[in-house]
Amino acid sequence: MNEIREVLTQILNEKLIQAVFSNTKEETIAGKVKIRPIVLKGELLFQQTLYRGTQVFHTN
Repeated sequence: MNEIREVLTQILNEKLIQAVFSNTKEETIAGKVKIRPIVLKGELLFQQTLYRGTQVFHTN
């Protein structure tokens, strides 16, 4: 898990277009996750989209 966190820290910046993680081990959490950078009021944030069955959840 620490390796994944280190890689994400390196690649999650304003140059990232979109990252997609699919076929997660724990399908109850999400079947697919998309992460994309957004800038709100001059601050770099990341929008997360979780796909759980037919439901879609967005968080910043």
